[in-house]
Amino acid sequence: MDSSATAIGRATAARAEPGKSLQRLDIQGLRALAVLSVIADHLFKLPAGGFVGVDVFFVISGFLITGLLIKEHARSGRISFVDFYRRRIRRITPVAVLVLAVTVAASWSIYTATRAQAVAVDAIWSLFFAANWHLALVGTDYMQNQGPVSPLQHYWSLAVEEQYYMVWPIVMVVILGFGFKSVRQQRVRKTFLLTALVLLTAGSFIWAMHESATSPSWAYFSTVSRAWELGVGAILAASVGLLARIPQAIRPALGWSGLAGIIASLFIITPESTFPAPWAGLPVLATALVIVSGTGSSRDFLKPLTNRVAGYIGDISYSLYLWHWPVIILLTAYVPATQPIYFYLALAMSVGLSVLSYHFVEDKIRRSSWLDASRKRRPRTHRPFRLPRMQLGAGVSSKAAYIGLAVLAVITGGTSLLALTPQETPSSAAYVAAPRPSGAANVAAPMFSPAVQGVQDKIAASLTSTAWPELSPSLDSLGNSSWAPEVYTDRCLTVPAEKWGADCVYGDKKSSKVAVVLGDSMAASWMPAIRGALEPQGYRIEMLTRSACPVFAVTLANKDQEACGSHRAASFAYVAEHRPALVIVANLDSIGNTVAGKDVAAAMAEWETGGRDSLSKLGTSSKIAMLSVPPRGPNLNDCAVAGSTPQTCTAQISDFWWKVTAREKAAVEAEAKANVPVRYIDVSNWFCTPTAVCPPYIGNHPVRVDGIHMVGEYTDTLAAVVAEALNGDPAASLKP
Repeated sequence: MDSSATAIGRATAARAEPGKSLQRLDIQGLRALAVLSVIADHLFKLPAGGFVGVDVFFVISGFLITGLLIKEHARSGRISFVDFYRRRIRRITPVAVLVLAVTVAASWSIYTATRAQAVAVDAIWSLFFAANWHLALVGTDYMQNQGPVSPLQHYWSLAVEEQYYMVWPIVMVVILGFGFKSVRQQRVRKTFLLTALVLLTAGSFIWAMHESATSPSWAYFSTVSRAWELGVGAILAASVGLLARIPQAIRPALGWSGLAGIIASLFIITPESTFPAPWAGLPVLATALVIVSGTGSSRDFLKPLTNRVAGYIGDISYSLYLWHWPVIILLTAYVPATQPIYFYLALAMSVGLSVLSYHFVEDKIRRSSWLDASRKRRPRTHRPFRLPRMQLGAGVSSKAAYIGLAVLAVITGGTSLLALTPQETPSSAAYVAAPRPSGAANVAAPMFSPAVQGVQDKIAASLTSTAWPELSPSLDSLGNSSWAPEVYTDRCLTVPAEKWGADCVYGDKKSSKVAVVLGDSMAASWMPAIRGALEPQGYRIEMLTRSACPVFAVTLANKDQEACGSHRAASFAYVAEHRPALVIVANLDSIGNTVAGKDVAAAMAEWETGGRDSLSKLGTSSKIAMLSVPPRGPNLNDCAVAGSTPQTCTAQISDFWWKVTAREKAAVEAEAKANVPVRYIDVSNWFCTPTAVCPPYIGNHPVRVDGIHMVGEYTDTLAAVVAEALNGDPAASLKP
């Protein structure tokens, strides 16, 4: 989104009455509704479809910018690329660069070096309007993001618009120029332009339908899959003459229907909806109806959009959009997002920063002669400094505006000081773990093996620490290189089936005693411990792992479903053919990645039945050991911030983990009764206390790289307990 409607909208009314403002107040109101929807979604997670506010922005932008290009061509017979991009730079870059700079600086003062560097990389992509492609390339799922969220992730929409406008003026010149040479009648030329716009927009929509179904994460950020939304606005701009003929009597119905459609889309559309096509069509067409209703006519009937409050929020909407997300993300370093004060601080700081940047940066530069060839610089004369004028509507004085600004500044300053004071965190003794479900192991008097007891002693010591010790790897170096080397160095998540038994083979490669490791990235994450446990016993260890592909036969909601199914079947066939002595199975708790998705009950049931199906297909020729997924914890690049302590990053075993492992255990026990030689190994006591409290580091190693996968150096320390568990010692996993 950009500030076009704020600055350009003032000069884009189709037919204004003499003496009245040219500003499209209904469009400003639409911008207010859009930005408030986005903020509500990001901050409160309500309404579920709040993210469609961005789609509203796209339509508005396409309408306004295309309208300006058409008017310029009609007036001068040409479109000046230099003037167009000069205007874009003046409108877009000042606040955008300011927010980038502040966010990067804040990240370096708050986060670990690894996380701060990642934010700096995001800023570079954002600065060159390529954030959307960066997010798509790194595999970000905007709807289901579970890892560290970039405070600059929202720049993707700005990138989409600017990429669109790198091409759109050229397309317009070609279309209008071709029309001139072919037919000189103005009416025919307009028809030619409108037809071309419809065809281009339809082509983008068709592509978006395909990409949304086959690669939804990529489609969400793709300029090609989003161009149709701006194209709808462009079609409206090319149809202004026709729209002006719409009878006044039906305009209120169009406007109110459009407004109702936008509001309905906020609640009908969810993160699970196929997006951006076809579901973005609802807010896009609804926005188009509102714009149509007010083109060439009075818009007084849409008071929810044309009042002064909505108008002012629309004015600052660009700044609001840019500031709110960094505030929401960075603030969590100091105030838990579950506390009421967090929401107050996030709103106050977002609004305060937006008001300041709008009046003192965005609007001030817009009114200046910087990059504006139409304004000649006046001779410099000595003048006392004057604050920029603030116009909040007729009857609202500048004095009142500055009083309001002062109040916001005080609120922002005070709340910022409060936010920068690290919040007290309870001691580990105060943690109350999620209750174990009925049927879970009785842990009143656990009987650990010596190896597990050694881990438990280290866990207890970590939970009493009040400051971060020297860790290996250090918190500042925690990143990709901290993964198990089999993942990061040997690339064992991408080995094709024809190279199994040749690549990613460890231990005694000539041994006839073979262990095969099946699973996804979690299985690969276990490899340092598995190697440490089995190599001394003379095993040859073969990895048949694939990223994001669980052993359990479930239907995944991603484009790799077919490839994963083929990989799974091939791995089962490999086990049946080679008959290894031991098969080790490990998965992530991938319930959320299944087609069932948010229907937790259905997804859990599918996980259990899929587990039984896969375990039965592994047959009875090999002993099978299934390692449970380790309990998750916070990402240390998120929580180990300035002023934090280890207790800040202490976690509890979630209710979700208990439910997933209960389903897995049920699948294992059912197949064991059917004579499949399989055992289930509960690993929770290798990471947490018997009361389900999990420290962020154990010994002198961080436990998790990303809150999910283990740090390779810590996994290596678990070789002894893994050896006990694989050899059948019940005390290693505290089985009942």
